[in-house]
Amino acid sequence: MSASFECCDVDSSGIDGVGDIHYLANDIFVDPRFCDPDSCQNAPTTEGDFTLDSTSPCLPEASPCAHLIGARGEGCGSPVTGACCFADGSCSIAAQQDCEVQHGIYEGDGTTCDPNPCQPTRIQATTWGRIKAGYR
Repeated sequence: MSASFECCDVDSSGIDGVGDIHYLANDIFVDPRFCDPDSCQNAPTTEGDFTLDSTSPCLPEASPCAHLIGARGEGCGSPVTGACCFADGSCSIAAQQDCEVQHGIYEGDGTTCDPNPCQPTRIQATTWGRIKAGYR
């Protein structure tokens, strides 16, 4: 007995059991970013929210196979955003996770770029010899 998975988001611990398991190139092993799967813990008779966050790798625009992975599409409403600062002092509005992926510094939920809260990273001209001397 064997099973093959194609264009699936598989729990990072994998699947085990009797038989052979085959993962194909379009499978991913990451958090699907469900909106609120634990909401059913507070009210056991209701189902959790298993729609996908707009940053989910299972949405067609982000999945490796360009198709929706799973049964439910985007939900959650709009992601919480704030100012994202970059080393050159520029600012853009982004979700915290997107800001961090772009190597920015997230200023907090609801912060804005007007006025610009970002300061460029200061760069001081120096020589390799001065840098080495600082570690002696």
